[in-house]
Amino acid sequence: IPPNLKGLSNKEEITKYYLSERDADSSIVEPVNFTHILEIETTTLQKYVNDNAINKIKLFKLEAEGFEPEILEGSLGVLDMIEYIALDGGYERGKEQTETFSELCNVLQVHGFKMVTINFREYRALFVNKL
Repeated sequence: IPPNLKGLSNKEEITKYYLSERDADSSIVEPVNFTHILEIETTTLQKYVNDNAINKIKLFKLEAEGFEPEILEGSLGVLDMIEYIALDGGYERGKEQTETFSELCNVLQVHGFKMVTINFREYRALFVNKL
């Protein structure tokens, strides 16, 4: 599989990807509704960055229909090279529809990011790297 056709995660593996064509809620976390399941290969952002000799990321959009915590975990080693992170963390995680926004905001702040703007209604925020 070409490196750009992998999903981001906190580990490298072959995993299920729940495709939701109707609701646009496709995710590695099983959603309430999905049309079919694909098997995909995942990698971490840290490994992808290292393998492709990337030394700076201007904007990282973190939106994965509830799988954001795992992607962020796999990105911790390269957060210092990311200038901005756009976060979408609403009530989208799995069948329980839990929110990831609070957890993600806390992790980003601990790792040197400052919230620039927030949309409370949509659970979206933009962070800038203070370092």
